[in-house]
Amino acid sequence: MRNSKLILILAAAILYLSQVQCKVQNILDFGAIPDDDSLKAEQVNAQAFMDALVAANYTTDGTEREVLVPSGHSFGMMAVWGDEFTNITITIDGNIKASKRFNKWPTNGNSVRNFMDFNEIHNVIFRGVGTVDGQGYMWWIREYLSLNHKGRPHLFHVNGATNIEIFGIRW
Repeated sequence: MRNSKLILILAAAILYLSQVQCKVQNILDFGAIPDDDSLKAEQVNAQAFMDALVAANYTTDGTEREVLVPSGHSFGMMAVWGDEFTNITITIDGNIKASKRFNKWPTNGNSVRNFMDFNEIHNVIFRGVGTVDGQGYMWWIREYLSLNHKGRPHLFHVNGATNIEIFGIRW
């Protein structure tokens, strides 16, 4: 009798814990299009990433303050940026590829935007087992030929930040 009560309590605890999951802001849930290298997909994926970042930043539930680029997929993207977010984890388990479309690259005034550009971010963790591929060969050839009239983007840029951790991601 005593063992059956213990088993019942353990079963109830396991069932409860299986229901409690951290909900992350998966870019797929924001419309990201995996494994598609079209311009449309690159634009949609950049917006999905930024929308997931905003959702994670403004949630009041501490378990939802994570942005996920899921494994098993590649996501072509245009530039992504974000300002003034805190206590966020960005997990890149899939692959992100910067667009090669220099003629469609977003600008910020008289210069091109950096690929991942963040301002005033605090207590942010960038982690994962995925890759961020800047596909820089095309930009470097254009640089050599003096064809980047608005400059070339940096792969990763942070301005005004505290307590930033980056680990595991291949750049």
